[in-house]
Amino acid sequence: MPCYRKLLPADLFQLTRHLLALVSDERRMRFHGSVGDLAIERYCRRIDWFRSVAVGYFVDGRLRGVAQLSFERALYPRDGELAVTVETPWQGRGVGSQLVRRAVTVARNRGVRHLSMLCLVENRRMRRIAATLEGALQFDGTTVEADLGLARATPWTWLEELVHDGAGNLTAAADSLLAPAPEA
Repeated sequence: MPCYRKLLPADLFQLTRHLLALVSDERRMRFHGSVGDLAIERYCRRIDWFRSVAVGYFVDGRLRGVAQLSFERALYPRDGELAVTVETPWQGRGVGSQLVRRAVTVARNRGVRHLSMLCLVENRRMRRIAATLEGALQFDGTTVEADLGLARATPWTWLEELVHDGAGNLTAAADSLLAPAPEA
């Protein structure tokens, strides 16, 4: 059953596997250039889990999309950056929009006031998502930056994040309990 939930440091293998599964064009869109497997593995090992939050989209227990927030500091961040990847078979289904919406809620609840999202000019899907967030799009040669000024957190945004966390964790637990046992 598909579910959205936050990633934990224990999900590093899932994140690495997801990024390695991206085709070359998707890698170029995510990292703004060509990257090989070793660079992705090194990138994943260097993630500072105290200064980042990742929201994942899981299908049958496997990570297929992720919105990764990176903050300038661990406590009371004011600025953040958002990066999104969705594997090709799951694109065009609203997964990216849902990941971004959930990530924006997380950022607001952490006190982030300015969230930026960089994408390549030809990444029309990300530009469309950024435009729906009412951010200022700035074109700079081959890249586009969406600067999203975020409203302060409200009791509703806290409740929304709490409900999403509970539902995502419950679905993940149910999936692991119902998964077929590995063959010996």
